[in-house]
Amino acid sequence: MSDEKCFICGGPADEKHPTGHWSCQECRDQTEQSRFKAETDPLNGNDHLIDGYTFFTSEAASPEPRWGAPGEVVWAQNEPLMIFAPTGVGKTTLSQHLALAMIGVGPSNLLGFPVIPIDGKLLYIAADRPAQAARSGARLIGTMDEGALKERLRVWRGPLPFNLSTDEPRAFADWIEDTGCAAAVVDSLMNVATDLSKDEVGSRVAQSANHVVARGMELVFDHHDRKIGRDSSHKKTPDIDDVYGSRFLSAAMGSVVYLKGRPGDPIVEFHQLKAPAGEIPPFDIVIDHATGAVDIDQTRTPFEILKRSEGLNPREFAQALYGPSANRSDIEKARRQAEKLVDAGKATRKGGGSRASPVTYYAIQPE
Repeated sequence: MSDEKCFICGGPADEKHPTGHWSCQECRDQTEQSRFKAETDPLNGNDHLIDGYTFFTSEAASPEPRWGAPGEVVWAQNEPLMIFAPTGVGKTTLSQHLALAMIGVGPSNLLGFPVIPIDGKLLYIAADRPAQAARSGARLIGTMDEGALKERLRVWRGPLPFNLSTDEPRAFADWIEDTGCAAAVVDSLMNVATDLSKDEVGSRVAQSANHVVARGMELVFDHHDRKIGRDSSHKKTPDIDDVYGSRFLSAAMGSVVYLKGRPGDPIVEFHQLKAPAGEIPPFDIVIDHATGAVDIDQTRTPFEILKRSEGLNPREFAQALYGPSANRSDIEKARRQAEKLVDAGKATRKGGGSRASPVTYYAIQPE
């Protein structure tokens, strides 16, 4: 027996390693067993399979915005986004602004919310009337960097070489990867999938979207709303059921945005109907159809609405934000918006101690 000590346990050693370290047989056996366990552990090298502690502590963290800010997330990273609207209301214009901001060649702020650029190229799928989409985009690029547009933006014109309704769900993710892009904007969903009202189709489209984001790529769908009566369309409070097709389509999205208006309207309403985190109240968008410029109508922000009033209780505030048919959920959301203004030092509250004296919110007028 050697007089050397095992560098692991400190006991008598019987073998010298080429590195110069001495070890004992028991420690060598334990090391080999540990190595074998690590190599055969199902968690090893599998991106989809992780331990429960890691899943709940990492996945439960606040979502990282791709578009938005902490607490006001329009769209979270690694979660699909759907922008839906009636034909001609502005979803192509908005999604093109978003696409340009994502590759860092457009303004980094869209509708008052920052857009975080992606690492890599973006694929814009102009499946719905490519010539019209080209004319829409031509208004926006102006003097933008030609080299950056050629380097970071790829455009697919017309139908896809497969159908999301019938093909293998992995096909969409495989195809995007083959283009060398890190994100895709689909304009629009109805032009890449058929029979969207069927749940089996909605489920297949949802699986396709899940495969895309599971590989670390971002995904945006432009889509259409359900047809509703002409006389009621401008009165109805939007909800998630207005998405055309199977319920599984919206269920697969991390965020759903609705643009409410009629074709050619210079002002349309922005509604976030499904939020990854926080709440964004409805606001109006001003669209310059000649230039494609979009901006918030500053006269319709929650603060401006409150500022122009002589004080509003939660129900009145909800009706001003969401329309005359505001429900109990809308009232609660309006109350939270008012409390955010109070916390920000932009409003005060009075009353609320009893049913006879309901809480009323007042804007703090700028000096």
